[in-house]
Amino acid sequence: MNKRTFRRVFGYTAAVPRLMPQLASGQDKRELGRYSIPEAAAFISVPERTMRNWFLGNHRILTPAYQHDRAIFLSFFDVTEAYIIESLRTHWGFDPRKLRAALARLRSSTRFTRPLLRKDLAVIPEFQNLIATFSEKGRRIHVDMAHDGNLVFDEFAQTMAMRIDRDSKGKPVRIYPGADKDSDNTPVSMDPDVMSGALVVTGTRIPAALIYEKKLSGKTAEQIADSYRLNRDLIKKVIQHFEREKP
Repeated sequence: MNKRTFRRVFGYTAAVPRLMPQLASGQDKRELGRYSIPEAAAFISVPERTMRNWFLGNHRILTPAYQHDRAIFLSFFDVTEAYIIESLRTHWGFDPRKLRAALARLRSSTRFTRPLLRKDLAVIPEFQNLIATFSEKGRRIHVDMAHDGNLVFDEFAQTMAMRIDRDSKGKPVRIYPGADKDSDNTPVSMDPDVMSGALVVTGTRIPAALIYEKKLSGKTAEQIADSYRLNRDLIKKVIQHFEREKP
């Protein structure tokens, strides 16, 4: 992400606060539309065009929490669903078309409007066209049958458990979109109760975009780390989150 792109993405959000929906009485703040599509795409490291296709394309997979004329804002739950789809697509090779079909069947046959947010995703019957269950030495294993049996679905479920914190009802309350599939490092996180859900440096209230803005202005990772009294490797990982190549 270069300086021009950065200003377009995050300048857009700053320029339209009056258009953003307001939290209604009794509404779960996780359902409130507050992220622009460019901003959400940058936060979870998804190509903006891909994110638009998922929420606005002719064959969209998801529906934005708020859409009025040209104003479109995604909720924390929207972004979490997109993050899960991105993980399935990028790290585990799932075909979005098959996911779209499975989600459509699930929504029409059950009361679940956000099936991807369910903690027990691996045992939802409508996903059995993607996975098969069998036993090995007394242990149930879920294997992706759409990719020559290469994916052990349990691995996905275990990884998501580390990348998504949930409340007592099993609903997401925090996500760590900066983590790689095979890494326990979580340099950035999103929590509706921290900085209104903006992407922040994990464990702080420092917006990750602010860190990257300083890098674009010419500061080194070492200088940024020293100014915030943070670990230099952590700052480097935050910067890499914005610079990673989009699939």
